[in-house]
Amino acid sequence: MAEESGLILGIVLWVLRTACFETVSWSKPLNITVNVASPQLAHPEFLKHLSDILFESQLAPKQLELVVTEASLIHDQAHSQSVLNQIEDIGILIAMDDFGTGYSSLATLQTFPFDKNKIDRSFFKDSHLDRRRAAIVRSNLSLGEAFGIPLLAEGVKTKDELNFLTAEGCDFVQGFHFGKPISLSATRTLVMDQDMDTASGSPFERRNCA
Repeated sequence: MAEESGLILGIVLWVLRTACFETVSWSKPLNITVNVASPQLAHPEFLKHLSDILFESQLAPKQLELVVTEASLIHDQAHSQSVLNQIEDIGILIAMDDFGTGYSSLATLQTFPFDKNKIDRSFFKDSHLDRRRAAIVRSNLSLGEAFGIPLLAEGVKTKDELNFLTAEGCDFVQGFHFGKPISLSATRTLVMDQDMDTASGSPFERRNCA
């Protein structure tokens, strides 16, 4: 509804601005990931707005990762490629969502500058029990390795799924196995707790999570 009404343009900019300013306020230089909708990429002022937000917030470009879907790129590939190339030139990271679900994923990998691919849970759910799903995950991992693009598995819910992905060499994982969405105040507390753990010298183990 937000995309159909055009409200998504303002929503994405608000999210971007809020996320960048919040990240700068943390004592640790952590990264932040923001999803970008198709109309936003097509908007002629998007790059200007993006540059302004980075300048005003003083967030290092390498701390920001923008997530786009393949569907948002193939409508006008020439324009999308130009926009993503300029985003890459700024130093912002780019991730492709729903990797492997599009009919032209191979062509998309060759055309656009991605720093990360995100594979949906539907591909690896119970993959430790289903050899066909396991084969799909392995092929995606191999493809990412060939292109030099790490893979992130979205929606990890069980220890078995995590063990399988870890054994297969998946670079990043995220999902309810690690925690459910939390409020901004709870996020700030989590970041502060990590700082206290580091300062006190207590062990704080963190997997490659996004």
